[in-house]
Amino acid sequence: MAEQVELVGEAGSEAVAMQEADVVFDGNAVAFPFASVQRYDRIRKTSKSNRNQRQVYYEVMGGDVSAVVEQVRQALVEAGYSEAWEREEYGGIRLKFTRQGTQPVAALVRDGESGPKLREENATASVYFTVIDSSVAH
Repeated sequence: MAEQVELVGEAGSEAVAMQEADVVFDGNAVAFPFASVQRYDRIRKTSKSNRNQRQVYYEVMGGDVSAVVEQVRQALVEAGYSEAWEREEYGGIRLKFTRQGTQPVAALVRDGESGPKLREENATASVYFTVIDSSVAH
């Protein structure tokens, strides 16, 4: 589940202490309160804005969509983010979080029927995070 990571700030700043994190967005460690399996953490170029987008996908063990949405919300708020909005989209619940000085983080939580087929036997939902890089991809 969580792993030890060393967070490094902006160039010239000192490294932040080791801590438990499931994922790090713009140097902000996020620890989830649910059991999960990470399927990928990749960078893809968006077709519309020609920017690099980080995509992180998890399968969650236990909990329905509404419970997982609450846990994602709690984890990101504890990491210093504020919720910008929540709405039904793409067959699930999509949320957007912001934090001053960082790129917004979007999360899409879906059950196994609405989203991609879940591969883990005990998985009950998926969480798909996206963060678009502020610079144009080359």
